[in-house]
Amino acid sequence: MLGPMDLEGWLEGDEDEILRTRLHATREIQLLERDATLGELPGLNRFEFALARLFAQRGYLDSHELRMLADCLCA
Repeated sequence: MLGPMDLEGWLEGDEDEILRTRLHATREIQLLERDATLGELPGLNRFEFALARLFAQRGYLDSHELRMLADCLCA
């Protein structure tokens, strides 16, 4: 049987998966997936660009980084 903490983590996992799907659909991530040599993207500061590049390369970020990037690109 799932306890409250297990259920909370499971629900956060679903939210993360939704954010991953939304991020993969953004123009910025699609550009980085096609061309890994890009050095910057308009409208993103260096930190946001670094997160976007990491996500495009790995397809994964931890929950906190994922939410920060989604706030920037999916807002």
